[in-house]
Amino acid sequence: MGYSATLSDGTVVAQVTDAVGPANSTSFTDTSTINAPGAGAVIATVSLQPGTYDIECITFIGGTTSASLEPTNMRLIVGAALIGRIMNPVPGTSGGIGTGQLRVRYVLNSAANAQIIAVSAATASSVYSASIVAKRVV
Repeated sequence: MGYSATLSDGTVVAQVTDAVGPANSTSFTDTSTINAPGAGAVIATVSLQPGTYDIECITFIGGTTSASLEPTNMRLIVGAALIGRIMNPVPGTSGGIGTGQLRVRYVLNSAANAQIIAVSAATASSVYSASIVAKRVV
């Protein structure tokens, strides 16, 4: 659907449509929470076919944490490629104070999984939450 705003003389001054991306756009989403993930543990994953994707990651770390480990302990990988580090604001031992976020456009030449992983073993009483959305744009 959509709508438009028109002046009394017929001039269209605003037009809004529901379409956000190309007509063939498809989104893939996964959200998960893991208690104290081990090194290399997958926290969230989506399976993708070849194409161009806008990938958005949102993460949060709660529970008992380590300010020296947790802020940089999550990464986005696609297949075997490291795409980026997701910074989480964890200033002390009582969890995060906000979310970590990473947005990228990625061209995928062959089918692969996009994953948010824990790089190192997390603090024993920590809780890692992650959401990944991959929207095909081409």
